[in-house]
Amino acid sequence: MPNTDQVIVTGDIESNKVPVNIFYEAFNTRNLSLLDKALAENWDDIPLAPGQAPGLAGAKPVFEHLFGTIPDFKAELQELIAEGDKVVARSILTGTHNAKLLGVEATGCTIRIQAIDIHQVQDGKIVRTWHVEDWATALGQMGALSGD
Repeated sequence: MPNTDQVIVTGDIESNKVPVNIFYEAFNTRNLSLLDKALAENWDDIPLAPGQAPGLAGAKPVFEHLFGTIPDFKAELQELIAEGDKVVARSILTGTHNAKLLGVEATGCTIRIQAIDIHQVQDGKIVRTWHVEDWATALGQMGALSGD
């Protein structure tokens, strides 16, 4: 159980899920203007993608790159867990590998990987996201990893 003296609550737990749901809606609908509603201007994305600028300004080019590489990329939310100012999202990312990704030329293969994101919400916006995606599995599905 966390020490409640260390938990910062800036809204109720259910309201903290709202910008997180908008974040995934932006991703799944390709409506990147929704990111303006979900992310704080100084959003801290941990870790940044290679070449990604910090803040909200850096989010849209990264999403656009992913959509160019995997045009049907989707994040299927499996569950949202909220406590204090944090919302954890467990999702499955799927899509068709249609352009060079992680050094691998387009294969046309469907990738399906797990992702875990921890979003910190303050004043109705996501201010920080820690994320882990299982790109090693994607590499295997693209045939880039040998069994040796």
